[in-house]
Amino acid sequence: FIDADQGVEYWLDDISLQPVDDQTWKTQANKRIDELRKRDVQIVLEGDGTEDVLIELVQKTHSFPFGTMIVADQLNDCKVNNVDSEYCKFTKDNFNWVVDNYKMKWKYMEKEKDVWNTEIQD
Repeated sequence: FIDADQGVEYWLDDISLQPVDDQTWKTQANKRIDELRKRDVQIVLEGDGTEDVLIELVQKTHSFPFGTMIVADQLNDCKVNNVDSEYCKFTKDNFNWVVDNYKMKWKYMEKEKDVWNTEIQD
């Protein structure tokens, strides 16, 4: 439910609302994860004593776009000061795509008509 100010209009192009129960959503999401984000790995060990070897695999990188909304000023401070805050460390460790929460929005970038603020965005 959105409690909008009077006079605000929402224009929607092609919207569909469907009821989804929690368990069905999780089952479908896990199925898509299995199909799109997982692959089988085959490891071949050769030599004597390979039947008792314990192998631990840690995935270091991935190409799947996994992102979050960020506060650009906080990431910019890390870059300018050349020191990572906990916020920057967490963002780098957990996401490979980001989108700014506000700075890329028109209202921020063009507060005055034809006067563009792109300093942090660029």
